[in-house]
Amino acid sequence: KDAARKELETLAKLGDRFPRHAEVAKLRNEFPVSPEVAKEREEAARDVERLQKSVAAAPNAAVMRLKLAQALIRAGQTDAARKELETLAKLGAKFDDQAEVAKLMRSL
Repeated sequence: KDAARKELETLAKLGDRFPRHAEVAKLRNEFPVSPEVAKEREEAARDVERLQKSVAAAPNAAVMRLKLAQALIRAGQTDAARKELETLAKLGAKFDDQAEVAKLMRSL
């Protein structure tokens, strides 16, 4: 089970670059996770909700958007995280933490 879970996580990181990503997402959601992972995802989901509200209130707050992307990654929402990171990457030199953005993009 652990090996299968790890394989699903690896495939999930490919996101829509993997032709059957929708099936992987469905399996990943149905596959049992350890209590530690479940707790981390719950905490990340709460962070995501809070940060989404913050970004909605201040859409130009790039640091907040980066924190949202990080929380989305922890919550396993890689497609949404990629979207936020792409928005940050478009800022170019206007956002000082492009190295972190690039690092996170490579991890997805």
